[in-house]
Amino acid sequence: MTDHPPAFDLLHQRYVDSFARKREEIEQAWKRMLLMPEEEAARADLQRLVHRLSGSAPAYGFDALGALARTVDERLAGWQRTPAHRREPTITLANDLQAPIQRLLAAFTAQAPKAPVAATADAAPPLRVILVEDDGEQAAQLAATLERHGLIVRHAADSAALWQMLVTWPCQAIVLDYWLHGETAAEVAGMLQRESSFARVARVCLTADIGLPLQQAALSAGCDAFVLKNAPVEHLVAAIRAHVASRQTL
Repeated sequence: MTDHPPAFDLLHQRYVDSFARKREEIEQAWKRMLLMPEEEAARADLQRLVHRLSGSAPAYGFDALGALARTVDERLAGWQRTPAHRREPTITLANDLQAPIQRLLAAFTAQAPKAPVAATADAAPPLRVILVEDDGEQAAQLAATLERHGLIVRHAADSAALWQMLVTWPCQAIVLDYWLHGETAAEVAGMLQRESSFARVARVCLTADIGLPLQQAALSAGCDAFVLKNAPVEHLVAAIRAHVASRQTL
């Protein structure tokens, strides 16, 4: 038996069903803030979304999700309350929010209950991911970690290897290290963006550099997400799965 009346259970399920939409709205607002850091409307939109989430999530039993949203809300609110002449630069604000935002976006995937699988034959096949990384040792370690999370991963050392692999091994997502030998993730993502045949392939940029210009370059070039290398791998997995699902609707 449930401890809640049927009406609450229905509302609770509707709330859980809204996670994908809420995550997408917050991520898009975050991208707009990164691309337009001086625009007050972009920051206000992000704060409005996380403020609502910080209040609603605990009401439905998702305390961790609410706490993560509150962290972002309080940082934005504190910055806004500070007199303009004493505020930190917007680039500092964006850099400070990078890790909390990633934790919040990853939490949507972690908090959502997993739907039971009716039969093994009906289960969706594992996602196929190409990892573009010019450091072979780092690539091997990350590929092994991603495969432990249920993904199938192949490694390409540069864009030339990536193009060849895309023809022979179609995938659902590409993870791009930002700094590649002689090229950047933004340049590779720009080339992918110009090829309509790859429109449904998710692109996630991975880097150790939290500089705002890099994030802006990657997102402007067509990357769907920007994940830090020192973040828990669950953040990367969540970004891959979320943007594969989003790209499949195109």
